[in-house]
Amino acid sequence: MMRVLWMVVLLLSHQVSISLAINCAGCTPLDGLSFDKIIAKFRASLVKFDVAYPYGDQHDEFAKVAKDAAEAGDLFVGEVGIKDYAEKDNQELAERFELTKDDYPSAFLFVKDEEGKIESFRFVGVFSAEKLKNFVRQKSGIYLPLPGCLEEFDLLVD
Repeated sequence: MMRVLWMVVLLLSHQVSISLAINCAGCTPLDGLSFDKIIAKFRASLVKFDVAYPYGDQHDEFAKVAKDAAEAGDLFVGEVGIKDYAEKDNQELAERFELTKDDYPSAFLFVKDEEGKIESFRFVGVFSAEKLKNFVRQKSGIYLPLPGCLEEFDLLVD
């Protein structure tokens, strides 16, 4: 009986770890139905467009930003997982933002102005937490702390 119980626990823990690996902590998955609805609710939204099951250094760097952004109430962080096979999930969003498979991962910052109009900015370059945070700060005015830095000094550099 104990052996069966341990096997069930191991199986369930394995399933949990797989499901947690799909999206990074602090990243909300978006699709064609939820994208505009959620983006419109925040002053700024940082969204990564990537393959459906992302991994690697750039995904890890984006995950660091998502974790640090958890304290920023006006900033939403999300991911759009795009499949180019079977159901082709979120392919319409890739086409809307003129992205091909070679463009993944790509990050966009959506910033709502005082009139409620949303402007998009595409991040250019290899993802690093520091570069993504600077991008967010420069385009939206929302401060995300850099390791070992003070906001006042970071703002002087801008």
